[in-house]
Amino acid sequence: GGVYMIVNNITNGVYVGSTHNLYERFSHHERRARQLYFNYPLYQALRKYGSENFSFIVLTVEDNENERLKAEEYYINYYSVTPDIELYNVVKHPGKPVHMTKELKSKLSAAHKKGCERKFNKETMTFENQ
Repeated sequence: GGVYMIVNNITNGVYVGSTHNLYERFSHHERRARQLYFNYPLYQALRKYGSENFSFIVLTVEDNENERLKAEEYYINYYSVTPDIELYNVVKHPGKPVHMTKELKSKLSAAHKKGCERKFNKETMTFENQ
């Protein structure tokens, strides 16, 4: 496993992640981007610019999950303050539980419902209302 980053070669947007299987991870993100209800910044960018405009870069190889999460958090913090970088990460502290307030749950539910109302057209690479 290891820590990786996905770079948008057009906008300089960056997503930092960690996984036990580096080989499969980018494909996983590509599949998620095709599923409309995954509406995170990375997936929005993959849909908008096309996966051919992204690079997958391994930052470090680490099999120990705790060490991987520490390294991932280090790189997220590093890129979050790097000038001219748009960080796509939503979670800034990987591996730590996110406190779900009623307001956050409501916002996530609304975003999910909104995403399910639209259909991704593979031919035009755009979203259409159903």
